[in-house]
Amino acid sequence: MTIAPQSAAAAPPRKSRWSFSLLTLLLATGLIMAVISHVRTSRILEDYRAKSDALEVSSPRRIHVRRMNHTNHNVWRWRVFLPEGQHYFLNVATKGIAGDKLPPPDTRRMFDAYGEVIVDVFAADMISGTPYDNVYVVMIMTDFANGGSVTTRAFHVDVPGSNFMLAYDETAVGRTLSFAPDEPVVLFRGTNHGTPQSPSDPSAEPGIILWINQAEP
Repeated sequence: MTIAPQSAAAAPPRKSRWSFSLLTLLLATGLIMAVISHVRTSRILEDYRAKSDALEVSSPRRIHVRRMNHTNHNVWRWRVFLPEGQHYFLNVATKGIAGDKLPPPDTRRMFDAYGEVIVDVFAADMISGTPYDNVYVVMIMTDFANGGSVTTRAFHVDVPGSNFMLAYDETAVGRTLSFAPDEPVVLFRGTNHGTPQSPSDPSAEPGIILWINQAEP
C-alpha cells in the first residue's frame, strides 16, 4: 500500500490590499462629512454675499450703482445698471480732481451694453509688487446680467507723482444709489492725502477720479 506524503502546511491567506479597519472607516467617513459641510457652508455664504450685493433697480430709466462688498480689499468693484437705448462713457482723470467740477478725462471707454455691468479698479502694484507706483487698472465687464459671455476690457491709469498717499472716497457703499441718465456718476475719487505738490495750481494736483456719463446723441 502506497502512502502519499503529507501535504505541506497551508500558507496563511494573503491580506487584501483593500482591507481596512473599522477605525479607518470611521475616520474617512468623518473627513468626508467635514468636507461636504465646508463646501455647503461656503456656498451658503456666497449666496448671502450675492444677495447683499444685489442692485435694487427702482426704475429701468435711471442709472443704479452699488459698491460691492468684495472679499479682496485691494479691489474696488461696482455693479452698475445702465438704461437701455443710450451709450455711456467710463472716464478717468488724474489731475484737478478736487471740487465739484469734473476735470477733462485722460482716458475714456464707451459702454456698448445696457443693463448690468461690472466696473473694477485695482492698483497695479498689487500684481507687480512695486509699492506706491500709482498705476491703476480699470476693467469693464459687460453682459453680466444677461448670462452671456463676459467681455473684459482693461486699461492702465498712471497717476503722476510718486511720493504721496491717496485718500479714497467711494460711491454707493453698502446701498444702491440711483441717478438720472444725463447726470455724471462719480464712482471713485482718490485725492492727495499728503503735502500738495502744486498748491498754487489745483488743476495740476495729482490724484485719480473715475466717473460715468451719458454720451451725446
